[in-house]
Amino acid sequence: MLTVLLVGGGGREASFARHLGDSRVCAVMPHANPLIASVSRETGGSCRIGDPADPAAVVGFARECRADLAFVSADAPLEAGVVDALLEAGVGAVGGTREASRIEWDKVYSMGEVVGAAPGCAPFHRVARDEAGVREALSELEGAGMEAVVKPQGLTGGKGVKVMPEHLAT
Repeated sequence: MLTVLLVGGGGREASFARHLGDSRVCAVMPHANPLIASVSRETGGSCRIGDPADPAAVVGFARECRADLAFVSADAPLEAGVVDALLEAGVGAVGGTREASRIEWDKVYSMGEVVGAAPGCAPFHRVARDEAGVREALSELEGAGMEAVVKPQGLTGGKGVKVMPEHLAT
């Protein structure tokens, strides 16, 4: 029987747990997901509440539960290099290495890729590295009659966009 380690505790990982067939399911979750915990119990696996973005902790639990394969799909563990650590430890992994998933967690890099690959498709944008830079960029956009979207660098769980003028009126 294959032992599969799920890294994360969201709906995506719950769906994986539910559809893994005859595998023994183990999981590292930031909080107890009832469906994942149930599938884990039913298949003879185990769960650990912990930080799925901590490569050493994930590798340690992978070894403890004797995982044959790990599923890493959440952005924070990908950014933290969990797949890299698992592969280095000899555990097969489904998910991008830190560098391969960079387009997901590094907005400046991803925009540079768009500009390099299809400059005509890239939206007008500015990169600001401090508050003064943000104010300057917003002033420039407002002066050109453009609306703005401000995206912070780093992971925001899909909640990082602020649309002018509704969210950034001040």
